[in-house]
Amino acid sequence: RLAGLCQAASAVFLPIRPPADAEAHLLDIWLDMLGLETPTAESYAAWPVPPAWPQAGRQALAAAGVGPADRLVVLHPGAGAADKCWPLARYLVLARRLADAGRARPVVVLGPVELEQWDSAAAEQPAREGLAVLNEPPLETLAGVLSAASAFVGNDSGVGHLAAAVGCPTISLFGPTCPTHFRPLGPRVAPPLWRQPIDLISVDDVLDQVRKALA
Repeated sequence: RLAGLCQAASAVFLPIRPPADAEAHLLDIWLDMLGLETPTAESYAAWPVPPAWPQAGRQALAAAGVGPADRLVVLHPGAGAADKCWPLARYLVLARRLADAGRARPVVVLGPVELEQWDSAAAEQPAREGLAVLNEPPLETLAGVLSAASAFVGNDSGVGHLAAAVGCPTISLFGPTCPTHFRPLGPRVAPPLWRQPIDLISVDDVLDQVRKALA
């Protein structure tokens, strides 16, 4: 469909999964296939965010009851596949512990996948716990929120890559997928937490990474 929209005479599609024995990130594999130079880790500068995006983010946060002085930790408990998701109950425990410590305000982001695939009880649980929730924010708004956040915690999903790209301190949780191939890339990305199955990652494991990011 993209090739048709671009009226391309021909199209070449890069693989979305690296070979099983590959020890490089998918981006590095693509660059090698295209004959382009692989960047160093130091060259991953944060994407500049247009001023209108953080403004939209502040408006969305205000509507969710989050003040401008609050220090944000954004939590995204979803992903494209259920086995890639750290249990929602653990995210809620993490949020409570962050809130009780008084060091940051947790904000939960729920996207279309979560709202379509989760039952209503699961989708409503963060709000019932008294947490600030952003439901299906536009990507520009979400990028604005993430660019101003003090930390992001999420599974192997597109939101984690967006957080890393805009320079948010990013903590990614991996289970069935390999972080060597798919970890977010950016200037402030923590070493991914990887356990199989993913529920072997403890709340203390994640909280330790968040504390380092907040420090």
